[in-house]
Amino acid sequence: TPLAHLAELGTLGPEVSCAHGVWLSESDLGILSETGTAICTNPSSNLRLKSGVAPINRLLERGVTVALGIDEAGINDDNDILQEMRMAQKIHREPGVASTHPTSHDIFRLATSNAARVTFFDDVGTIERGKRADLVLIDMERIEDPYLHPDTDVVDALIYRGKGLDVDTVLVDGEVILRDKKFLKADKAEVAARLKESLSRQLTDRETRAARLSECILPYINRWFSEWELESGEGHYTYNLR
Repeated sequence: TPLAHLAELGTLGPEVSCAHGVWLSESDLGILSETGTAICTNPSSNLRLKSGVAPINRLLERGVTVALGIDEAGINDDNDILQEMRMAQKIHREPGVASTHPTSHDIFRLATSNAARVTFFDDVGTIERGKRADLVLIDMERIEDPYLHPDTDVVDALIYRGKGLDVDTVLVDGEVILRDKKFLKADKAEVAARLKESLSRQLTDRETRAARLSECILPYINRWFSEWELESGEGHYTYNLR
């Protein structure tokens, strides 16, 4: 496998993070566990691109460090990490009452402390003395509306109901950059207007030629990929029967 080849080259280890990890074999799981190599999963991007579903449950069972990313192709085109967390939690709920599945707290770790580990930051990801104050404050009003039982775990509520629009305040290294859902370092409306104006302009000759070239080579790319055969074998998950 490609991962086994990387292992033979000696390029895997705790300092390496592999993206996606969708087509991992059983032996690949062992390699990741033995070498301490991490995986960054991007579930909505993988679904959008028809790439498949990473076997996160099997990876977590083997003690592999897994982090959660968006890959710039989120399910709603809005780069909403809270909705990505919900997607990750739902897609790995295997059928069956006794089946393995990540809890809301597991998913929360994938997006916070594990994300810090795979990006090699040892001073963020958790709230501890001596670490940088990278903090996100959530307005729970919409999440709790119309009703949230007082005994509901707050992380469960966040994962099951939270959206990016619920973020009220953001601090980076102790500096407030978002307060009352308003950016303090930039005028969002002005930036959006400038972006729209820039993207709405007429294409340059170079951009027009590049677009035409893309149209010309696309059939050849599709033909090349159409000859690829998906690997056969038993999947890590069982979602349905035929």
